[in-house]
Amino acid sequence: MNKENKIFYNMILQEIFEVATDKELKFPDVIAQLGAAQSCLETGYGQHHPDNNYFGIKGKGNINETKEFINGKWVTISAAFQGYINMNDSALGYVEFLIKNPRYHNVLNAANIDAAITAIGQSGYATDPHYTTKLHQIHNSITV
Repeated sequence: MNKENKIFYNMILQEIFEVATDKELKFPDVIAQLGAAQSCLETGYGQHHPDNNYFGIKGKGNINETKEFINGKWVTISAAFQGYINMNDSALGYVEFLIKNPRYHNVLNAANIDAAITAIGQSGYATDPHYTTKLHQIHNSITV
């Protein structure tokens, strides 16, 4: 992993960790590691984050094109994505998104990063069939 990518990873990791700690999550370090890997994947290490959305969270916001894996193939669709004020606001939105949606219960209760990645993959967070593999690759490249 190059220096710029590692700087971005550590920056978003810190933002998520602070929010997760403030929200008194059981494993704030795990959620921070997971979120940092997701943000790296979703934004190309911070290169593409329309409206400061660092996690690809859809919502009431601007319409952007995105690729989704539907019926066994990649398609480009237009979708509304949530907008945020800055990186910290996006990290807060991410943590609150996980807390508010029952399907992420297992993610929030994962005691280690491998369990969290497995849980996020099973939750339907992303349509990419290789999403968990990519998250593992990002996480492993940081810890090397």
